[in-house]
Amino acid sequence: MTNQCGTSRIAGCQFTLYPMSDKFVDIILSALDEVDTSKVWKDTDDVNTCIRGKMVHIFDVTEAIFLHAAKTGEHVAMSGTFSIGCPGDSSGDVYMDETDEPQNQANIQSIEQGAGCKFALYPMGREDYMEQIMNQIDLSKSRGVKVSASHYATRLDGDVKDIFRTLHESFDQVQQEVSHVTMTFTVSANSPSNR
Repeated sequence: MTNQCGTSRIAGCQFTLYPMSDKFVDIILSALDEVDTSKVWKDTDDVNTCIRGKMVHIFDVTEAIFLHAAKTGEHVAMSGTFSIGCPGDSSGDVYMDETDEPQNQANIQSIEQGAGCKFALYPMGREDYMEQIMNQIDLSKSRGVKVSASHYATRLDGDVKDIFRTLHESFDQVQQEVSHVTMTFTVSANSPSNR
């Protein structure tokens, strides 16, 4: 039986994009302009961007923004938090009526980009939270990414599309069992330490 924290299935992600370049403004604005965000609620301020809507669109938009920034070849990082089941979100949100067809996948399929990512899952209100987390770490090993341990997180290395697919699948599987789930992540591409 699923523990209930909230009844809304609106997903969200609050993230910050960090281009390590003196062209950071152009990189951020270009990435935001190239991505179709029509199926999510979006608010950008001087600290971060918050998007909300169906889970499929939250992951689609986040992945596309990162890929469009990383394809510049500049060192780019993104750090954020995915969430679903938060009691503060409303199930009446208009974006929950959108179709399930992601808007950006065709536009990013040709972008090949390696990256490293650290993520941590937080199944809220569950005594078996470590079992939930370990199950996803084990499953990640069969998802086309290299999986390794890191302090306070799990590290994924591979193609950005495989990394975001792994994040999405892990998040989705846990939220099917746990009402309120958050997942923190930091993904980095084109780092000088990898050259």
